[in-house]
Amino acid sequence: MPNSNLPTDLLDHLEYILSPIKAYAELLQKSEEDYASVAGHVLYSLCSDAGHRMEKLSDGLEDQFGSLTILDSLRTEVVCGK
Repeated sequence: MPNSNLPTDLLDHLEYILSPIKAYAELLQKSEEDYASVAGHVLYSLCSDAGHRMEKLSDGLEDQFGSLTILDSLRTEVVCGK
C-alpha cells in the first residue's frame, strides 16, 4: 500500500476487500430459496477470504506504523482524553 494518500488508499483497499461480499449479499436477497444452501457456502467463502485479506492489511499497517494496540491507546488518549 503506497504512502502517498494513506486514508484514501486504505478506504479503497477496504472497498476492494468488502465489495464482493456486498454484491453477493445483494444478489442473494434476490435469489430463490432453492439456491440458499449453495449461496450460503459461497458467501461463507467470500467472508473467509475477506478475513484473510483483512489480516494481511492489518499486518501491513502494523509493519508501517508499529503496533496497532499502541496506536489505539494513543487514539484513546488523544480523542477521548483518557
